[in-house]
Formats: sequence, C-alpha cells, structure tokens
Amino acid sequence: MVKEGSTWSAYDREMFTVIHRVEVDGNIWIHYRNQKGQEFSCYEEAFLSRFKEDSNDKRNISKLG
Repeated sequence: MVKEGSTWSAYDREMFTVIHRVEVDGNIWIHYRNQKGQEFSCYEEAFLSRFKEDSNDKRNISKLG
C-alpha cells in the first residue's frame, strides 16, 4: 500500500514524495511531488507500476517487535 509521506523512485532515480492517497468513485488516486516541487497524480495501480519504494527512507520502515 502507498502511504502518505513515503518516498519513491522512478526508473531514472528521480525521487518523489506521496502527498495524498484519496479514494474517488472506488479508485485510489495517488498525488505526489518531485524534488523540484512539481505535483502529479495517477491511479495507485499505475503509480506502483512506475515507481518503487525507497528502502533508504526511514519513514517507510515498520518498527519490529
């Protein structure tokens, strides 16, 4: 699942931060921003096919225990 505030990277290593995750008419929309401040949105399925979660972002790592 895509979480608000999480960081993702594109195939070219450009980084994006998720701003909002919104359900509209049964579809999940992901709103995200690149490091230049440009904002974009797409369906969650498309987002997951284009980007991978940044494993170095400590906000994305669940606490164990």
